[in-house]
Amino acid sequence: MSGNMTRMDDSKRRKPDATTGYGRLGREVIIEASLRLTARPGVTQVRFRDLGAELGADPTAVYRHFRNKHSLMTALIERLLEDVAAALPIRLAPADYLMQGAETLFETFSRHPAVGLHLADDRPVGPAELALAERIIVALEGAGLDGQPLVEHYATYSGFVLAYVANACRVRVTAAGSQIDDVPWLPDDVEVTAQSHPALTRHAEQLWAMDFQSTYRSAVRIIVDNIMRAGGRDGRDRPFQ
Repeated sequence: MSGNMTRMDDSKRRKPDATTGYGRLGREVIIEASLRLTARPGVTQVRFRDLGAELGADPTAVYRHFRNKHSLMTALIERLLEDVAAALPIRLAPADYLMQGAETLFETFSRHPAVGLHLADDRPVGPAELALAERIIVALEGAGLDGQPLVEHYATYSGFVLAYVANACRVRVTAAGSQIDDVPWLPDDVEVTAQSHPALTRHAEQLWAMDFQSTYRSAVRIIVDNIMRAGGRDGRDRPFQ
């Protein structure tokens, strides 16, 4: 009898997953709701109470699937990296893959800046990130690199793109929803003259025209060109598998 009573008490304690307007509440439903939230202008962070409102469920139900915000961010980053990988063609020349991969990463996470600002945080590496790392390393091999030079160029490329995109997303969030390119490179209250900053003045037109995305493209292009020179190939002669 005591065993039956124990099973009855356990069943009373166990509650089924809540249902929402988007179906039964689970990890995938929560991830999709989080991405909808972070795609909206002005959203600076993901709060569980906002998720509850979006899902029409008690916010505490989210904790049954994600123990804290860090674990949720890790899952959101992994999902967006899946989108990056899916958007890249399978057959591209090494230089084109590295350039297009960096561009796709920037565009994908810029649409969800409250997620992208966590790109450089310490977090577990998931299958999508490993798949992208594999493709980047294959591209570096296709450029003619191997051994320590390959590792060093991989660290330079991947470290730069993750850190830059994370910072660009952080700027968008702290700028209260402004577009990244609306944030001036030079603050309005800083005076620059030919006497005080002659070198800046000589290149003022080009410097003042800089924005986050064009600067990012230029930096990635320099990194990729260096990779191709280091490997002894132009990287555009043939696609790689």
